[in-house]
Amino acid sequence: MSLMKDKVVRTLLLAALISLLPLPSASGFVPSNQFQIRHQDVSGTSGYTIFYYVPPTARTGSNLNVSVLLYVDTLTGIKLYVRDYGLTVAVDLGGGHTIISSANVSVEEQKWLYPGGRWGPLNISLPITEQDTGLAPGEAVRANVTISLLTTIWYDSPVFNYLPESGEGRVGSVYVQDVGGAVPGSSTTVSFLLIASGAVLLASRVVIFRGRHEGAE
Repeated sequence: MSLMKDKVVRTLLLAALISLLPLPSASGFVPSNQFQIRHQDVSGTSGYTIFYYVPPTARTGSNLNVSVLLYVDTLTGIKLYVRDYGLTVAVDLGGGHTIISSANVSVEEQKWLYPGGRWGPLNISLPITEQDTGLAPGEAVRANVTISLLTTIWYDSPVFNYLPESGEGRVGSVYVQDVGGAVPGSSTTVSFLLIASGAVLLASRVVIFRGRHEGAE
């Protein structure tokens, strides 16, 4: 029992030290938008803040880069630390078309988070292709964006196990446009065809004119 108490005391001390570290200000590199996820039961309370930035527009043929940061607000009761965690960004364009990308930290990396701990900021990149959007050239749509969190938390006595938690937030929308795009070299080809057709027309007029002139003689 004394060893278990020592373990709990060390964990709480470490969590307290981490919580004293300052969170970078929103005026710096931390995205200014945010939403909270909170879970509370008989085992304790866990709370997270997701900071994010979603660009207002995106075009086919490019990437939509969403900036995110995970901050652990609180862990109480027998919830001691977060072992695995990940964030997923989903862009719903409607009509069954959804673009999804995620980033995560697994147990192998051993980057556990305690209250006051944070992960990020980082960019989650979503390739925007014509096939994935379902848009025709020139079409555009306002797509809804959702950010989801999935974690695994260590529960101390009497559970002594890792249990999952999850949550999500609707973070606005992005205007997605299909810019189409001409086939490489198409403008050069069209110009060549126009010039060639003009030359053929001019040559035919010259031949007709000469034929008439010779007939008159």
